[in-house]
Amino acid sequence: MKKNMRRVSLRVTAQTLYNLERLRQMGELRDMGRVVDKLTREKMLALHGDHLRKPTKKINHFRDATKMDRTKEKGAQKWTMKQFCQQR
Repeated sequence: MKKNMRRVSLRVTAQTLYNLERLRQMGELRDMGRVVDKLTREKMLALHGDHLRKPTKKINHFRDATKMDRTKEKGAQKWTMKQFCQQR
């Protein structure tokens, strides 16, 4: 299965070529182009991946919760029962 690929020639130092070859062998990749693809993908995720990992803050367009809706706050249960008893 072929993907949308382009041909690129790179000029690198001998040390970089050696390290690319080591990465290719460690990752069991077929050629150097896949090593470059993988390194580029990892770098882009490191630079811009923060918005992919964390969910964005959702904007609530509705009104805030009333006091009766806030049952998780400290003392809210007591307040709810007190108000309920007073209304009866």
